[in-house]
Amino acid sequence: MKRDGANHVDPATKAEILNDQFSSVFTKEDSSPLPDLGQPPFPDAPHIQVTSNGVLKLLQGLNTHKATWSDLISSQFLTEIAHPLAPAYVYQASLDQGQIMDDWGTAHVTPIYKKGDKSKASKNRPVSLTSITC
Repeated sequence: MKRDGANHVDPATKAEILNDQFSSVFTKEDSSPLPDLGQPPFPDAPHIQVTSNGVLKLLQGLNTHKATWSDLISSQFLTEIAHPLAPAYVYQASLDQGQIMDDWGTAHVTPIYKKGDKSKASKNRPVSLTSITC
């Protein structure tokens, strides 16, 4: 991986170069408080009811060839144990509370080469690997 005309082979340095590249192309969110816009002109969304049959259908329909995240829970494993995981109360509680487990909110970014000079960080695109369970 090249930076400033020098070739870098150290994995940590290459990761830093890619991180700098990916960070440079994303906009930073404004963290200032949002203004109060008053009452919304639209009604609230209807309540979403998670069902065990719906969870079972989703688990059984997982693509078993997807990459496994750092939790090491593969889609193949989730498909095989779909019936014990299907009771909806855990998923419904997560939805109702508007919270997920901390690990589920983490993504691992992997560079995928596009085309052109392989030594340039800009010739890669970031792909986020997230938890299949989430």
